[in-house]
Amino acid sequence: MGIVDQGLVRSATLRRLEDRLRQARVIVYLAPGHESSTRGRTRLIGTGDGWRYLLIDLDTRLPKIDLLALLGHELQHAVEIADAPEVVNDATLRAFYGRIGIGQRTWDGRWQFDTDAAVATVRHVLQEMSGHAAAHPH
Repeated sequence: MGIVDQGLVRSATLRRLEDRLRQARVIVYLAPGHESSTRGRTRLIGTGDGWRYLLIDLDTRLPKIDLLALLGHELQHAVEIADAPEVVNDATLRAFYGRIGIGQRTWDGRWQFDTDAAVATVRHVLQEMSGHAAAHPH
């Protein structure tokens, strides 16, 4: 069983995110990434025939529990994008996250965004992975 499958078994949050993405007109690819500037990121890599294609880069050198929490964080971003049909290129992606999140430029000039929902997703997945899920799930 792969690490993603292990996460899906142990985390209701990851399963919920996967279910939402399966119902959306997005295709999400996962790729190992080892960039020094980020542990993970979600990128829009293309559009076509009403579909949008996303790539999630994850630093697979992280410990398993941290990697799964990061996967949840990035899947939350994928859901955010899936729920925003106006996001079809880098400019509309930046504008979207400028409205719903916090953006900043990285040292190498790229834009980096985050949302409260993605940060909360990390906490939920970590709780589920440690077996101490909150008494009142989202």
